[in-house]
Amino acid sequence: MIKKYNRARFREKFRRFRIWFLILAAVFLFSLAGELFFFGDMGYIYDRGSGTFSAFFSDLFTGELLLFLTVFLFGVTLYAPVLGFLSVAGRGLFSGFCLSVLFAGTENRTGVWVFGLTLLYLLLSSWLFLGYATFCTTTALQLYSDPAKTRQGGDKHMYGGTLFYSTFSRGSVNFRFLLSYLLFFLGAVFVSFLLSLGFAALRSLL
Repeated sequence: MIKKYNRARFREKFRRFRIWFLILAAVFLFSLAGELFFFGDMGYIYDRGSGTFSAFFSDLFTGELLLFLTVFLFGVTLYAPVLGFLSVAGRGLFSGFCLSVLFAGTENRTGVWVFGLTLLYLLLSSWLFLGYATFCTTTALQLYSDPAKTRQGGDKHMYGGTLFYSTFSRGSVNFRFLLSYLLFFLGAVFVSFLLSLGFAALRSLL
């Protein structure tokens, strides 16, 4: 039987996720703004005619995949929170650099379209990555929380029961958790693939 939606319970369940998402989003925005204001394009010039669709898509998606894969592999370790901060900060710096370089080429209509399209892609792809990095960070925090200091009653937590909350199954392999963790990764990578493909296709038309 489907349980009735309870807003208060839902907000409590995802409270830690929301807090960490906001923290990582602030790190991303701070890094992006810092790059824009203090470093800029560093003398680089965007060459619109360089590269083909297949080469651009391959390089773009490979970079995204490696970033997601790194966070995925460290997401169940003690290093996940630190890696989350570093990866998000690095993405912010890189995004700021790309926007700085492209902004210098907005002297014509094509340059404006390229800048706007890139800005949209960076916003969507970074939002996706922030969500996944937050998921891995909160997963690690829950996995390594002190059982004596953790409130009981898994339904009140995002990772309650045996789906994510490994405290309830210590000393054994939680295959349900591992499968769910893998599916979240594959889902995030698939969406990233679609974003990269769409961005590369639209960019090739400009």
